[in-house]
Amino acid sequence: MTNLTSQLPPSVEGSASNGTSPDSVAEPTIRIDGQRFYDVVVDLCEISELGLTRVDYFGRCFETLAKFFNATVGILNLRQGARTLERTFATDPQLAASWHDSIDALVLRTQTDEAGISRFFRNSAGSTVAYALATPIQSATGKTMGGVALVRAFVSGVDVEAELLQLNQILELVVENAPISGPSPVTGSQPNNNTLQSVVRASDYRSIQHLAFAIVNSLCSKFGCEQVGIGLVRNRNIRLIAVSGLSEVPKNTPGIMAVQQSMAACFDRNDATVVQQDGRLVGQLESSPCKLHQLWHRMSGESCVATIPLRIDGDCVAVISLRRNSDQPLMPEDLHRIRLLAESFAPALPLVDRASRSVVRHACESFCSTASDVYSWNNIGHKLVALVICAGMAWMAFGKTEYRVLAHCKIVPEKTYTVSVPHEAMISNVLVLPGQHVNAGEPMVQLDTTDLQVQQMSLTTEITSAKIEANSLLSNRHHQEAFLRQSEIDVLKSDLHLVQEQIARSVIRAPHDGVVMPTDIHRRIGQFVALGDPLLEIASDDRWHLEVEVPEHQSQYISRQQVGAFQSSARPDQQLDCAITKVSPASEVKRNKNVVIAEALLENHPSWMKIGMEGHVKIDTGSKSVWWVYLHPMIDYVRLKLWL
Repeated sequence: MTNLTSQLPPSVEGSASNGTSPDSVAEPTIRIDGQRFYDVVVDLCEISELGLTRVDYFGRCFETLAKFFNATVGILNLRQGARTLERTFATDPQLAASWHDSIDALVLRTQTDEAGISRFFRNSAGSTVAYALATPIQSATGKTMGGVALVRAFVSGVDVEAELLQLNQILELVVENAPISGPSPVTGSQPNNNTLQSVVRASDYRSIQHLAFAIVNSLCSKFGCEQVGIGLVRNRNIRLIAVSGLSEVPKNTPGIMAVQQSMAACFDRNDATVVQQDGRLVGQLESSPCKLHQLWHRMSGESCVATIPLRIDGDCVAVISLRRNSDQPLMPEDLHRIRLLAESFAPALPLVDRASRSVVRHACESFCSTASDVYSWNNIGHKLVALVICAGMAWMAFGKTEYRVLAHCKIVPEKTYTVSVPHEAMISNVLVLPGQHVNAGEPMVQLDTTDLQVQQMSLTTEITSAKIEANSLLSNRHHQEAFLRQSEIDVLKSDLHLVQEQIARSVIRAPHDGVVMPTDIHRRIGQFVALGDPLLEIASDDRWHLEVEVPEHQSQYISRQQVGAFQSSARPDQQLDCAITKVSPASEVKRNKNVVIAEALLENHPSWMKIGMEGHVKIDTGSKSVWWVYLHPMIDYVRLKLWL
């Protein structure tokens, strides 16, 4: 950031930069389509008609620009042959001396860089107080012949780049309208040839149709024509947009079609074409042999017909069609006057046409222009790229591809066996681990048998004591009491047998061959479990299948016998074929999403595959249109949100 304290007024200290500026006191912003712009262009037109010398002309225009931009200080630097013209503008003479060095450097730099420059100036507090606009003055050939710099007080929300562009555009108009040398006399034809004034006049019309009707009606009355039409060139085609005496241009009528065809022929030839009766007047223009114009001449009752191209830098931008009475043939001076008057509006016609076009037309014209540029490229590579893009678009619109549904899945066993608690007891020890393969009858869990062994000893003691007592009763011939005692012994033996069976079942064994499923039984060692509580789950390891979680919005495309590919998270480099064998008729919630569970059977079981592994499966649902495959999620979302 360069310090410019010495160049600023005594009450301001600051620096210049290209950064953005903080808010300040607001004032009206200059708009290129505003009334102030229209007024300054009118003022510049009036200055161009005063017959001033080139030096005085640029000086007057510079002062007008400085006032238009509300400039505090300004400098004009213009090279005039071997001389250099420098003029300053300031609302206060002291400001001119303080700012001169700073903005003079900007003028020099903008001429050197041949580009516009903007600078902000800040005071010692860091607040932006002013900004400068500098742009070069260039001739029509692009040669830099001077520069202009203006300093304005900073305003809130100012668009510096827009103002810089506006300053540059106004300077282009000033240079285009500048006198070549010495005073220029004011003539009757000068306003008609003035491009700047034609743009100013065209700015009064809101659309190209209004401007076109004004032009044709003016030409028709000025030159005594029966009918005048104007057609614009759009994408190398002529479009008739206005006919004098008609509020709207009729379509597909023989007369209008003859006029349009004649305009198209004139555009192709890029030269004025006249067909009229020969020998009416001495020196009249000779008729053209163009068959389209001859047809138009006969259809109009032998009237004098002509078409005149309107050019900008040699390129035809519009075509004027004329029809006069056969008693008033066109003379060379008539054609010259009509051409001069009509071509004064040539620069305004494309400008107003582009400004008033709709968004749809703008998009269509941009597409056609781009396509035309691509087609006209000489580089074969560009054409190949365009051909590939067109082929891709055609494939997207008319091609078909396989639609695949991607879903999360998990490897689950075909059958599982649950091992429950045979009687109420405490878990003493767990002899297996999750994922371990077990054989049928192999011990897995040991229950605590301390209480059962105590009961077993107690019952054994009671049985022995009862037998001794029963034998004593028999020896004393108390048969009835001995029989009752024997019955009690039988009951005690039954209880003892039950306790022994519980002790035997305290070792829980595997009911079938399989793999121990994940469980938290090791955390339950030392806990009492009730009768029937599940302890372990054994999965058969001979048959597996995939449990596929199909998203609810894609479940309608899944059916039995469809095939797919399984990709495990553990081995993403391998894909295994699978086939859908079952689709659940109801949805359920999995991982906070509504899904429909489908079962898929794997064709191969590699050695690395384990029960419980997760992955993804792609299911082929059939061939569908390419555009539907890629766009149907968005279409379904819009239908769901907008109830379409």
